[in-house]
Amino acid sequence: EAVVAKEFTEEERAALFLPYNEALKRGQKTHAADSLLPIVMDPINGQAHGEAWVKMGDLLTEFDMEYSALIAYGNAINADPATGAAKVTDAIKLAKKLSDQRFLGPILANNVGLEVDKNTRSEIAYLAARHYFQDSQEGMALGMLRMVDSKASVYADSQALNGVILTQQGRYNDALVPLVTAQQIGRNEKRGERFDNVLTLNLA
Repeated sequence: EAVVAKEFTEEERAALFLPYNEALKRGQKTHAADSLLPIVMDPINGQAHGEAWVKMGDLLTEFDMEYSALIAYGNAINADPATGAAKVTDAIKLAKKLSDQRFLGPILANNVGLEVDKNTRSEIAYLAARHYFQDSQEGMALGMLRMVDSKASVYADSQALNGVILTQQGRYNDALVPLVTAQQIGRNEKRGERFDNVLTLNLA
């Protein structure tokens, strides 16, 4: 039988996080993290899961446990997109640093409407597109790529992926413009030989 999450009053929510806040005041960050576990493990506390996972992610980042922090931020976005939205940029930075953007892809694909700035929205769309491409959902991937702003930091990457997908679909003429665009931007941004060579191979 499914557990229905409790509707918290402000006082009840404050009481739920009291052990966490008290531990932080004493400078006991490990105890603070431990105090969040009963919150996230109990389905009845569902309404507080997003906030608890965000707090957990922040603490894990301070502990230099970056992959665990990434998972915590991902859980926050899944549990409560409105609360987790504040940590999307941090999560994407961690994923890039750890060279593991695959974890975030499906999470962001389910939350493309998050309230974030324009550049972050483009990064979400790009990572969602990568997820759909890896899942052989090329139509969805192309749809996501159309959401990437031309001034976004991932625009070259999005155009490259766009060209690769169109090439795989046998739409070589359609692929030409995004591939050339990606190559030109990549060279302007000094992306390096590897990025350039991948595009040259697809243009051949």
